Amino acid sequence: MKQSAFSIFELLLVCSLIGILIFFAKPNNTNQIYKVSNYLYQNILYTKNLALTQDTLYTNLNQTKWITNAFPSVYPQILLSNQTFWQIQFHLSGTYTQNSFSIYLDTPRQAQTTHYDNRPMAGDIIATQGVNLQCLSGYNNSNISDFCKNNADTYTRLLESFGIKLQISTQNTCKEKQTGRIYFDNTGKPYCGTTPVSLTQPFIITLTKDNLQSSICILPVTGAILQGKICKKI
Repeated sequence: MKQSAFSIFELLLVCSLIGILIFFAKPNNTNQIYKVSNYLYQNILYTKNLALTQDTLYTNLNQTKWITNAFPSVYPQILLSNQTFWQIQFHLSGTYTQNSFSIYLDTPRQAQTTHYDNRPMAGDIIATQGVNLQCLSGYNNSNISDFCKNNADTYTRLLESFGIKLQISTQNTCKEKQTGRIYFDNTGKPYCGTTPVSLTQPFIITLTKDNLQSSICILPVTGAILQGKICKKI
């Protein structure tokens, strides 16, 4: 009897240990959604910092040679007359890009197939992450620069990598079909829409997984980026 009782005790102990391991191995959705929210927050902040530090205002054609040599389709005359903006674009649909984002500088180009087509393509300057220089683009092999092909940070694909969906709430002039975007100028002021217009109301990005949500807000004029409970009060 003692041997049998000890065996039962061992069995209960093993079952308890397995239960503990299963509990800790189970993904913590609450923790994950806030980690992803923070990841997206940092990338929006990165976009703004690129606009503040890497924005270029061209005053003569000689200044455009570095980009026109690299991308012959870039139209230098428009670079002189129009300011380009760093932007973060949220891709809300698509076979491979659904619920993902890209950070890039959309350049004016003579080729109609790659000019202002509402997604990062060959000729656009796509941001890279600092660790391994992977492109921050939800599009990695779709008519994009050779450097970004098979070289995209897959974490930008929030649905594919984390099971997280995006929703955009904003003013009517910002609304686009199946996408949304925020531009920043060299003072940090935010713009939105297919053609950049000043942000006059908060631009709210909501991340959802199962029944959990987290929000990020971009405020008009200042371009301040808020996260979490502060954002929900707006």
